[in-house]
Amino acid sequence: MSNKSNRDRPTGGPTSNRMPKKATGSESHSARAPATGARAKLERYSVRPLTAMHAMPRAVVPIGLAAFLFAGLILTGTYTWLGGVLLTIVTIFIAWLTALSWPLLTPASKLIRLVICFGLIGITVLKSLGRF
Repeated sequence: MSNKSNRDRPTGGPTSNRMPKKATGSESHSARAPATGARAKLERYSVRPLTAMHAMPRAVVPIGLAAFLFAGLILTGTYTWLGGVLLTIVTIFIAWLTALSWPLLTPASKLIRLVICFGLIGITVLKSLGRF
């Protein structure tokens, strides 16, 4: 004698009359071909560090990166070498993330990220030589 009304039924099931969701940019890229060669190796070796970063609180990585960048830029005198090391860490990290995201980027995004990477490399070299 259980008489269910329409309000007791779950909504959004397979018989729902809702329109299907449109694919967003990130969904359309998920069907790319699997990586091979050096790219596959990079992705395989990146799983563990990316998993560790994902387990951290959300603000730790950007704040840490900003702190390394700031300290690397302001260290002078006898600590110029440490500034170069910190900037090298920032440069490698940004280049690594750029390499991982490369297949999903638009040409404009690729250009911007390349400019940032080469700019960081230039600043790092100048800092390491004591000219910045």
